[in-house]
Amino acid sequence: MDLFTFIVYSEAPASYAVVVKIIEIAQDISHLPIAILFEMLWFRMRFLHKYLRAQLTEDKNVEEKSICLRKFLYMYRSLLDNVENVFRPLAALTLLEVVYSYIKILSDVHFAIVVIINEKSVRNLTLTVFLGSVLDFSVLSVGAIFLEKTLNEYGGMKSTISAELMVLKDKQYREQIYTCLNYLEVRPPSYTIWHILPMNFRMMVILLDLIVTYVIVLISFKI
Repeated sequence: MDLFTFIVYSEAPASYAVVVKIIEIAQDISHLPIAILFEMLWFRMRFLHKYLRAQLTEDKNVEEKSICLRKFLYMYRSLLDNVENVFRPLAALTLLEVVYSYIKILSDVHFAIVVIINEKSVRNLTLTVFLGSVLDFSVLSVGAIFLEKTLNEYGGMKSTISAELMVLKDKQYREQIYTCLNYLEVRPPSYTIWHILPMNFRMMVILLDLIVTYVIVLISFKI
């Protein structure tokens, strides 16, 4: 059960409710560093994609395009290096936040369903708990959504570079394209926490599936 909701409905002193709510808001804010990191990554990946599309045009000669690819590869590598340097220290904290948020959402949903089954008169309490769970899940999803948008830009960059193989037949330039594509393939902008939990929308789907499965089991047994 949501601790703030419990205090409010148990008629505890108002000061307790205020303190607990401040703590919960602080916990939600703790998700922001990862969300901001992936938002910045997406913004810069979008810039790199626009840079490629602006430079790899028909009016550019092979030498200009070759310089463009070298600059792009340098900026791409530097961007991922910087993100990884920031993400690595946050990995443990992020894992703890994800586990805590999942357990909290699960306990809130459990409480709400038990109330619906056994005490149908307190619907306002149930609605409060559900809305809190939806908010927690939404905050948890922000970073994953930005990373998913980053992967879309990454796919667009690969397509833009690959299209050059259909346009120019210069052997040296084509080798440079293959080198660039190989590097992109080996080092995509995807991140996992200790090779366990993927930090993309797949993580949210997995968590949502687990919650839905738990709810179905709970309702089936009418716990």
